Amino acid sequence: MDEPFQLRIRLRSPVIFSGFHLPTLDAVLAAARYRQTGSLAEMLDIPLKRTGDVFHGSVAMVVDPPAQILQSRLYVLYRALRGQDMDIAGVQFPKTIDPARDETFQVVASQYATYFTAAPATKRGLGARSAGPALTLVYDGCGDGEACAALLADFLLGIGKRAGRGFGEIAPNGVGDPMEREADYSLKGPDGNPRRPIPVTLWAALGGAPDQATEEVSYYPPYNESPRSLCVMPPALMRWEAA
Repeated sequence: MDEPFQLRIRLRSPVIFSGFHLPTLDAVLAAARYRQTGSLAEMLDIPLKRTGDVFHGSVAMVVDPPAQILQSRLYVLYRALRGQDMDIAGVQFPKTIDPARDETFQVVASQYATYFTAAPATKRGLGARSAGPALTLVYDGCGDGEACAALLADFLLGIGKRAGRGFGEIAPNGVGDPMEREADYSLKGPDGNPRRPIPVTLWAALGGAPDQATEEVSYYPPYNESPRSLCVMPPALMRWEAA
């Protein structure tokens, strides 16, 4: 039976955003389902309600986002590091960068890779990504919350870009128990804003306000292959606030 729920996930390593957006709940569930079955045909067999092609799963909302991911971009040094190498002295930098003299650097390190904030003049050799330190994320969904939580806990490696390299890694016991919600906020939040990409025709049917930002995007998994359509978009880097 489809019931509205909320799911909280704690990460233990920095997460890379896709243009200040984090994946939808259906995206991470589909990734976990594929890892469970190895079958693209079963990838969309996930325990969420579905209206047409749209799953009832919000984008990830950030609990108390640090100021640095609201005000700046982090530059990512793509280099696997052992746990004992997390000190800045153990990092091999490009020759043009001297962190000892550059006060723009700030370490927000993970077990696998190190991030630095950097002035534009020092970004040579680094990959520019919207990113942040380990975060706590909240999803709204409608479906079988217990089954969603179990699937993510057992089969999801991480959330966001480069999850296969240790970014956005889920903390041990980081997938919380689903909490009941009084209403389904997976598509439209209590503030009236969209909680995920939604085709404009469905948004109108939901009674959504017409003055929302729109973009031609994919709106169901696998997001890198499904066709694009004109969708209303959720606000960038959504903060979680108790409804």
